[in-house]
Amino acid sequence: VGLGRIGSEVAKRASGLEMNLMGYDPFISEKRAVELGVKLATVNEIAKEADYITVHTPLIKETRNILDDEQFALMKPGVKIINCARGGIISEEALTRALESGKVGGAALDVFVEEPPFDNPLLKFDNVIVTPHLGASTQEAQVNVAIDIAKEVVSVLTGGLAKNAINIPSVKPEAMAVLAPYIRLSELMGKIAGQLVDSNYEKVEIAYNGEISGKDTRPLTVSALKGLLEMALGSGVNYVNAPTLAKSRKIAVVESKSESAEEYSSTVSIRLTSGETAKLVVGTVVGDEPKIVSVDDDWVDIFPAGRMIFAKHINKPNVIGPCCMVLGRNNINISGMQVGRAEVGGVTMMVLNVDTDVSDAILEEVLRVPGIINAKLVTL
Repeated sequence: VGLGRIGSEVAKRASGLEMNLMGYDPFISEKRAVELGVKLATVNEIAKEADYITVHTPLIKETRNILDDEQFALMKPGVKIINCARGGIISEEALTRALESGKVGGAALDVFVEEPPFDNPLLKFDNVIVTPHLGASTQEAQVNVAIDIAKEVVSVLTGGLAKNAINIPSVKPEAMAVLAPYIRLSELMGKIAGQLVDSNYEKVEIAYNGEISGKDTRPLTVSALKGLLEMALGSGVNYVNAPTLAKSRKIAVVESKSESAEEYSSTVSIRLTSGETAKLVVGTVVGDEPKIVSVDDDWVDIFPAGRMIFAKHINKPNVIGPCCMVLGRNNINISGMQVGRAEVGGVTMMVLNVDTDVSDAILEEVLRVPGIINAKLVTL
């Protein structure tokens, strides 16, 4: 479960042991899975088939308790569970019950919800191997960190780049004054595109049009990748490791520039491609504020913030009203609304700003409104 850098290395080694491999990762391409010899599957499908289950994901809302009572009930008797990623990905209570019943034949853990795990009931089992979460606390690791820091300081003080900077690639102050709002725009666009895409993507195309094309756009590309991958991998993604993470997932990153731009002096566009399908988001900066002007060629006019529902729909009567009524019945306050323009009977985009989270069940209600084609919640 999770086929990032570590999960991929585990897959390579398991393949060498002639294991049949199944993997779940909503942000890895089919091509990359084939290279690893992994059959992509859902978590429940893995639970039904696997003899060994190992997790390698960040702890985010979507991965918390990804293995819970429902999944353990599906597993083979005697299944082995391994978690060296983050405490909380596997429900400790559910794992305890599965060990007590004999459903799980053994577990290996070096992470827990609360650390150190003094009173954790998992410690009582003879068939549970536990080790301390101390990978970065050895004497050798501390010495290597100190050496790396010293090298970075020397590099910066002698006019070089901070190769492992934690905030952003080195940019001259005068250039940063121009780029700063576009850096923010690019990251927000990445987050939006990452939440709107329906499938694993293989290519990210970032286009710079107009005046911005004459600038050093490397920080913008990095920011877009950071926002994009953060949606899948959590807060561990930063401006330094985002390009490396994209490369490790076999995501092709293509950057293009053009001096021409329609409507605005500068625009940034992000296109995610998976096979024959694509997701396109276009943005600009107005008064130093990021603005989204197009989604999938549907013109919109929004300043991205908070929670937004992007609903593609047929431009006809009795669509927008019922959609808003669904939210009202569920006590979801609409603080703003913007609707793209299309011919009557054509397809356009509606963006609703809402003040609270919208559950999957409520989104399903929205999707059942006649004329609604799809609806996605985006949280920034």
